[in-house]
Amino acid sequence: MTEHTPTQNTSLDNLIQLLLNEGYENGLPRIAEMILNAAMLFERRTHLSAQPYERCEKRNGYANGFKDRVFKSTLGEMNLKIPQTRDSSETFYPSLLEKGSRIDQALESAIAKMYLQGV
Repeated sequence: MTEHTPTQNTSLDNLIQLLLNEGYENGLPRIAEMILNAAMLFERRTHLSAQPYERCEKRNGYANGFKDRVFKSTLGEMNLKIPQTRDSSETFYPSLLEKGSRIDQALESAIAKMYLQGV
């Protein structure tokens, strides 16, 4: 195993610390929640073709807050923040979730798809 600089894996270190502090039963759903929320933010940035507060010609709409959703999975309940957009050429909804779904019917395939796409 190779050494890493402290700033290189700070997020990973935080996730590991959360798992150690909360234990498997409480920590794993929180980690999955954090990963899913981050992936949905990444997907919204890609959809908008711009970073938050970035002004550019290629921008495709604007970020418009979040909708809170409780997502029930085999890991437990996760509190997700579904990113919203406005003034976009196409309707945005995260591909990780089925519209209106509150259970993890497609969660495993979505995570595998993210892995294959390098997300």
